[in-house]
Amino acid sequence: MDGYLASSSATLNACIRLTAKDGTVLGFTNYTRPIQFEGITFSAVDAATPTALQSNSGLSVDNLDVTTYRSLTGIDGPDLLRGKWDFADVRLFLINPNDTAAGVLKLRRGRIGKVSLGRQKLTAEVRGLMEGFTKQTLDLYQPGCRVDVGDSVCGVKMDPPVWTATTLTVNITPFDYKLGATVRPTVENGRFFRCSISGTTGASEPVWDTTIGNTTLDGTVTWVAVQANKVTGTVTALFGNKRVFNSDRTEADDLFTGGLLEWLTGLNAGAQMEVKAYVMLDGNFKLVLPMWFDLTVGDTFSVQLGCFKRVIIDCKDKFNNTHNFQGEPYVSQNFRVSPAKIDQDSGGK
Repeated sequence: MDGYLASSSATLNACIRLTAKDGTVLGFTNYTRPIQFEGITFSAVDAATPTALQSNSGLSVDNLDVTTYRSLTGIDGPDLLRGKWDFADVRLFLINPNDTAAGVLKLRRGRIGKVSLGRQKLTAEVRGLMEGFTKQTLDLYQPGCRVDVGDSVCGVKMDPPVWTATTLTVNITPFDYKLGATVRPTVENGRFFRCSISGTTGASEPVWDTTIGNTTLDGTVTWVAVQANKVTGTVTALFGNKRVFNSDRTEADDLFTGGLLEWLTGLNAGAQMEVKAYVMLDGNFKLVLPMWFDLTVGDTFSVQLGCFKRVIIDCKDKFNNTHNFQGEPYVSQNFRVSPAKIDQDSGGK
């Protein structure tokens, strides 16, 4: 590439590579035809217009905007609203379309920031890598748990494996959801089952005792029934795009309050929204924000148990997982002492 740049007839074209959180990759170039590079087809989008690149020696975040016509990119509005392209990885570089093996001239790498949608145009902000230095990277001292329920640090299994025959299982460790086997039945019944006595499962699925706390014998394994951390439902009635009713729900009030609801079918399939409040009567779910597209009766969803990050009510009583609690609930919060108080206690010395 260095030798090519030194020539008097260097011809370079810009390429943009986008990688979404789910691994989807899109490529665009301002060349007159598509460019194949590193197994990716960079589509010819001559209407893609980036703003000028500018860098400085300080710690401010470099950024630029790219504007193009929505119909030319393959990025549709529903995917943007569902969050598919939130914080997507962006790489901008120059390449010789006639000799892609010569390498590239790297211009910028960052992530998608704010995206503005017009009737025909799409404008995306590209935030530089220095933005990472503006974010909090250390854990803060706090009485509540710092992590999200179900993540790798928490360890609570939101989607445990389905029961399988003749499988060696290990018994659970009290107050540690990471250790020991947890399964869900092949037909959802509102319960997960945690292994209380190790062994090998039977040749066929047992008849599950779904009373919470009761046990089921399966081959040489004993399972204990617990509330399922994620259940599915079907919309039976609606009140706008913010309140959803699922009339066959029997779980107690507030069990799903603070949980995450994901749409499985309908116009919002794949989109997620937090549950602001849940009341058992008629299975009333009130969402934090309205869904972007119209909901209809018959749309299906999955919803996780909510967690308010309290060590006893949530971590111990609801999830039996206090070993992985990531807060400091028992450390005194009143550790600040005023200078006047110190002076009084020391006799003014």
